[in-house]
Amino acid sequence: MNDILKPVTKDGMAGWDQFNQFYVKWKEGDYTYGQHVHDVREKICFICNRGWELTAMSLKDQTFDDHRAQHAHLTCSIRYEALQEFDFWYRALVEVGFMFGPIDNSKYIAEGGPCFESIENGYWPKGDLWGKLKPWYRVRLLKRLPKEKQTYEERNCPVGRTLKLGARKRVYHMEIEEGPGAYDEKLAKELFAPAIAERITIDIGSKGMMVHAWGKEKAKEYLGHFKKILGVKAYWEEDK
Repeated sequence: MNDILKPVTKDGMAGWDQFNQFYVKWKEGDYTYGQHVHDVREKICFICNRGWELTAMSLKDQTFDDHRAQHAHLTCSIRYEALQEFDFWYRALVEVGFMFGPIDNSKYIAEGGPCFESIENGYWPKGDLWGKLKPWYRVRLLKRLPKEKQTYEERNCPVGRTLKLGARKRVYHMEIEEGPGAYDEKLAKELFAPAIAERITIDIGSKGMMVHAWGKEKAKEYLGHFKKILGVKAYWEEDK
């Protein structure tokens, strides 16, 4: 591990080393780690528009965007990606025609709690910064009651199924989780036959299924398959 000869922090854990390179150290349990980083003391993160604190952990929290040729906090960058992922899933579900809502209020989609339940990232190791700041999601599906059964108090009702959605490093992870609602295993195998033939990571069971989608367009396509497998109709399909 390099020696810090010209510290810039009070604890001496960040500064210039014997090779005249900017170096930071940090402790995790009984171990001390170190790495070379950029001197970002006078930089501004282009995402949050704030600078770095004069501590080793803050100075270590950095990344460089090649396309913009600017620095950002690594935590800001990860959170920004997480927001993009959330936005993708939300818009994709709406585009396909799913309805979804919080467990404690099925009457109105936007009341009673989050429509997307943040759950532990299923790809990155526990404690990893990427996994900590980029959750996966569980989505509770709803459907519109037939007009003759609708009441003002309960216009929407649960499908009985939830979807687990998240991003791995290169693919999107998608699951129909077990539940009391309808699920057509035979139709699932028919719709996902091309994916099975291409040896895409997929597991179709009698109570639910999982598949990996390569890219956003495939993820949207698979969500469309999910809707058919669960026997869900979008509001514009109800009278067809």
